Amino acid sequence: MHLSQKQTQKQVLNKVAQKPLTKEEAEKFMDIFVAAQVKEQAKIINAIVKLSIYLKQNAILEYNNAFEERIMLEIRKEQAALSEGVEDSADVITKLQNTLKHYKDQMKAINVSIANGSTSKVTEEEVQEVMTLLFTLPHNGANIRKMYEAESLDCKATPDMKNANPKEIFACCVKYLP
Repeated sequence: MHLSQKQTQKQVLNKVAQKPLTKEEAEKFMDIFVAAQVKEQAKIINAIVKLSIYLKQNAILEYNNAFEERIMLEIRKEQAALSEGVEDSADVITKLQNTLKHYKDQMKAINVSIANGSTSKVTEEEVQEVMTLLFTLPHNGANIRKMYEAESLDCKATPDMKNANPKEIFACCVKYLP
């Protein structure tokens, strides 16, 4: 478990728990909380995959593997923490490796289906639905929205074009994650 997860769990417990919880109540609460986080993680990964399909289908440039690189960076950070004696890092490394494997497996399946022509085209409406789903996740939606809005601030405004279709022009700022 990552340190930020522990802090988030403490904050949730402080907000929810009016009276001190018994050990059994706390364990039950945390089991429910962890199960909810796992469900959200699955939704987030599925959203990443769907958005990746959209970007790959509409890309001018070749596919960007920034997600894989970011997970590898987090794995290296946790490996460094593990070498310094942080006990929870081994579990975090395993979870990150599983997330990366799951993502790579899904992307491999997507690449095969795109090559075979069996992947249906992801529309702008579907992208909007995915973004709405991400922004409305109960535990992580607000943070995802904040990150999205922070990144959007770096984007330059779309040039004023009288005949431009706003669905066809999307200005964005691409940052490389080491």
